[in-house]
Amino acid sequence: MNKLILSIAILSFTLSIEAQAVKKRDVPPAVVSMVATLYPDASKIKWEMEDGMYEATFLSAKTETSLVLSREGELVITETEIEVSALPEGVLAEIAQRHSTIAMIKEVTKITDIFGAVKYEVAVDEMYYMFDSNGEYLGRDLEDERDN
Repeated sequence: MNKLILSIAILSFTLSIEAQAVKKRDVPPAVVSMVATLYPDASKIKWEMEDGMYEATFLSAKTETSLVLSREGELVITETEIEVSALPEGVLAEIAQRHSTIAMIKEVTKITDIFGAVKYEVAVDEMYYMFDSNGEYLGRDLEDERDN
């Protein structure tokens, strides 16, 4: 049952399109504590709330990272910006097939959920492509669709 609830929370988080900025003082202590425990070197933390979850976006070792946590401080999703060279070959091949070159990639994010499943989000032009850990294509959406 816990897995079902967490799966629904993860799905609703990834499908949601509106986040609200919140001040650190409005974030539960368990959430703030978990971020500090996992990333003691985190700097420039920005807090948002979305679908009852808290998202902390920050820099750690010069890498942009986002953590999504429940109100109780449970880590649900970790999003880490990575280099293009860290992508599986299948992802690079798919992007090269859809675009003239992989040099058009603007940003790559590695997304790890509470169960350890890894996905990759690749931003090219105004499009975001999703891939699983093996490099299999999962889908895409436009930047404009994410902002509405």
